[in-house]
Amino acid sequence: YEREANIMHHRVAIAALEKISQEALHLVRAMLSRDPKLRPTAKQICDHPFFWTSPKKMSFLCEFSDRLEVDSTIPTSVQPICSLTIECGAADVVGTNWGARLDEPLISNMQRFRTYDPSSVRDLLRLIRNKHHHYDELPQNFLADVGLCQDSFVEYFERKFPRLLMHC
Repeated sequence: YEREANIMHHRVAIAALEKISQEALHLVRAMLSRDPKLRPTAKQICDHPFFWTSPKKMSFLCEFSDRLEVDSTIPTSVQPICSLTIECGAADVVGTNWGARLDEPLISNMQRFRTYDPSSVRDLLRLIRNKHHHYDELPQNFLADVGLCQDSFVEYFERKFPRLLMHC
């Protein structure tokens, strides 16, 4: 019945795309915008995160995390606003305790070097960036489970936090 009602009202049921990825859902939703001016161009579609490789996703997350730390192009008076913006909707993106979603070997490793706020998107990005830069220092049992290559590291975080990339 729902499918027939959507067809009658010219609405496409795209919620199933969420099972594929948040990136797919975002892209198709944009492509189906009623206002043609809001639809992405072919170039924008090709550059969409849905088509990014794992290394490109990791590079983006690391660079984004760096910018949240200190961005000299953003006036100091505005930087707190940028930090607050990334935390909007954090509970939907990382939950109230992202540490609870991570595997124990990674938790143990991260607690040895610094403290993170497990409710903060910014701190999760900081963790991803720091562990990416020190990937070879991660526990062997964690690497064996996740995969020995850096691509599998970003895929691990995509599985744990499927909304993170599009949120950023």
